Amino acid sequence: MAISLKSFICLMVIITFWASAESAEVALVNTETNIRVLENSTLSISCGGSEGQQSNFTWYIGGTEFLGDTVDNQTYSELTIDSVALSDANVYVCKVTNSSGFTLTSHNITVIVGTSLVVTQSPQSKNVSESQQLVLKCNGTGYPLPSITWFKDYVRINNLPNINYTTYLDGGGSILNLTALGNWTGNYYCELQNGFDAVNSSVASVVIYTFPEFINQPSDKTVIIGGNISIECNASSVPLPNFVWYKNNDKVLNNSSYIITSELGYSRLNIISAKNEDNGTYQCEAFNSADSALSSRSTIVSLLVQAPPSQVTNVNITAGPRALNITWAIPIFLGNLPVSNYSVEISEHISGNFMPVNCSGSLESGKCIVNATMAAISNLNPATNYYVRIVANNAAGSSNATVKATNTDESAPGIINVFYLMVVNSTAINITWEQPSPLNGNVGYRLQRRLSNASIWELIYNNIEIGFIDTGLNPYTEYLYRVVAYNLKYGLVGLDSRIINGTTSESVPTGQPQQVSVSTINSTSLNLTWQALVVSDRNGIIVSYTIRYKLISASQYQSMDVSGSVYGVVLVNLDFFANYTLSVAASTSIGLGPYSYAVFGKTAEDVPTGQPQQVTVSTINSASLNVTWQAPIIDDRNGIIVMYTIRYKLVSATHYQSMNVSGSVYSVAVVNLDSFANYTISVAASTSLGMGPNSNEVFAKTAEDVPTGQPQQVTVSTINSTSLNVTWQAPIV
Repeated sequence: MAISLKSFICLMVIITFWASAESAEVALVNTETNIRVLENSTLSISCGGSEGQQSNFTWYIGGTEFLGDTVDNQTYSELTIDSVALSDANVYVCKVTNSSGFTLTSHNITVIVGTSLVVTQSPQSKNVSESQQLVLKCNGTGYPLPSITWFKDYVRINNLPNINYTTYLDGGGSILNLTALGNWTGNYYCELQNGFDAVNSSVASVVIYTFPEFINQPSDKTVIIGGNISIECNASSVPLPNFVWYKNNDKVLNNSSYIITSELGYSRLNIISAKNEDNGTYQCEAFNSADSALSSRSTIVSLLVQAPPSQVTNVNITAGPRALNITWAIPIFLGNLPVSNYSVEISEHISGNFMPVNCSGSLESGKCIVNATMAAISNLNPATNYYVRIVANNAAGSSNATVKATNTDESAPGIINVFYLMVVNSTAINITWEQPSPLNGNVGYRLQRRLSNASIWELIYNNIEIGFIDTGLNPYTEYLYRVVAYNLKYGLVGLDSRIINGTTSESVPTGQPQQVSVSTINSTSLNLTWQALVVSDRNGIIVSYTIRYKLISASQYQSMDVSGSVYGVVLVNLDFFANYTLSVAASTSIGLGPYSYAVFGKTAEDVPTGQPQQVTVSTINSASLNVTWQAPIIDDRNGIIVMYTIRYKLVSATHYQSMNVSGSVYSVAVVNLDSFANYTISVAASTSLGMGPNSNEVFAKTAEDVPTGQPQQVTVSTINSTSLNVTWQAPIV
């Protein structure tokens, strides 16, 4: 708040004298010696004499008698200056003479005149980064020159603790210079005083951008691989800081694996689905959002991703007939955790399910879980391929499996349980079996056969392959079979299989239908007949006949089947006047025999289904037109074209005229036509069975000729003695 002395417009000095009747002395009772007054205000100085006595008053300014107006009475005098000027500053003296003739002069009264203060430069609001210099300026005018005092948040700055600042004058003004610290954020102003007036500058808002200070430092973390983990830091600054995260001193970017969230002085680095490569050191950097040069880094923390161990190595297996002794080395990478145990499983198929198995020293019944790097597995099948899978386990999970193949020793095979046959044809039977159970090693097979009414078994196969086709058999004959497996290494023979039987079946015919012939029915139908096969070629019961036919020019056959008791068929919906090749084959229940020799037939003619092509008409003269054309498309002729019919008429007429020409002719002149007349003309082709469709109509016009009629209504009228007027109408159209 500005305070001005202008509110005090009148100053009074009272000088009091009194005289003692006894001593006849005059005494000065009072007064002030210095008076401060503000320019343009009112100055009043009063002087008083002895009470009850007549007094005379004289005023002196700077030793010179003041001749101006004063307000006087018997005991009192007042000197007043209504608008004090700087020139009114001087020494004032009042001299009093009472009625007794005594005179007393007052002490010197020094009047000092000063002016009001005006702030010419107020400090400006600003933002300053911490550790930089904060400079504020303040200046003003007035007389005498003011002294300047600085305030922060309405407290004198020199009364504030722990503040390091300097002030110095600059042309009558004051400059405040201090090193910016975070706690010096606030409102600053200066106060100007000169003893006459006091005034405050406007307030400058100063914000100190501070170095971030960590409230909560991040801490070391551990996480199971595949899990999510967060590292957090919390810092404050003015204004609040932004954050950057570093991994192994490299900046971390937001992506699907690292998600950074920051707000209100807080930041969190979320590591999603932690991986081995996320192991490392992490650091949070906070930097002032207004001045990135103001930054601080947190303590360095470590992230330890606890992962399953790597695979076991150096697996060695010693195999006996029914036991496996297994050893291995510890994993190279332990996953930042100790190995808890090892799991051992076996399977007879690399792609099959591995099954738990008992082993000596197992931590759990029914399974092979051991602390040591060895295991002994027993009660296995001989001569069996085994795949041993070893997995190392820790608190984070299990390693990838190490799989190693081995096999136990051989023994005698078991019985062949799956044994069956399939009749191939009338002379062959396919015998098939599966491996014995158990196999117990590499085996060979002995297959025996006998007739159903015989007692002696015949060895027909001795080999290691599964399956045998027995050929050269008699049709419709029953045969018995048995098979036994034996160990190739030791010659140990297993048990005989069960006995199976089979009878050779029918065969496909080996001959073709006899006396195949074809005859024409009409333009779309042919009749095909045949006789049955020779009995010796039938090889069974003929259940159907297959008729195969096609156009000679075609590449694909059509076919139809009829019962085995039928010896003829009518083929319908054939092409007109077309050459066909036909054959017949017989079938038993086994299959189709060979086709007969081909016979050829041709369907009868029919009327054309297409029209003549490229019909054109040209003018010959006033009575003739020339018509030309090409034959119909071959597939549309449906026979031999024996004739073409030309149909024509005047465009204005309702009835056509026509003329016929040979099928080998492709042009004709139409004569005796009207002169200079429009005609429409079309052409149709005919086979021996009739005429096909007309072509599209073509339009033409005969040429001009001399008129055949005379002008009509000829009249003559006299114009004068030397002129006649002749008039007429045009000839009839």
